[in-house]
Amino acid sequence: MATAPAVHRGRHTLHVAVRTQIGEHDSDERVRRPEAGVKARGEISGISSSDSRRPLLTLRAAVILLGGLVAGVAAGALAYLGIHDLPASVLAGIPACAGGIKFLDYLIA
Repeated sequence: MATAPAVHRGRHTLHVAVRTQIGEHDSDERVRRPEAGVKARGEISGISSSDSRRPLLTLRAAVILLGGLVAGVAAGALAYLGIHDLPASVLAGIPACAGGIKFLDYLIA
C-alpha cells in the first residue's frame, strides 16, 4: 500500500492511503485523521479496561469547589438568619461561593 504525502490544511493533518495492489491480506483502509484513536489495525488507543477509571474532578478541584460551596451556604444561612428573606440570602450566598472558590484557588495553588 502506498501512502501519499500528508496534506496540511489548518490545524489538521490528513494522511491519504492509496491501495496499489489487491491481495488476500489487504483490508479496507479508510481515510482518517492520525489522532482519531487508531494506532494500527485492530488496536485502539486509550483506556481499554473497565477497572482503570479516571476521576471526573481532581482532588484539588473537588476541595476548592466544596470549600466554596460551604462558604456560600454559610453566608446564605447567616444572611437568612439576619434578614429573614430567602431571595436576598440566596443572592448573598452566590458571591460568597464565588469568592470562596477564587480565594481557595489562590491559596491552594
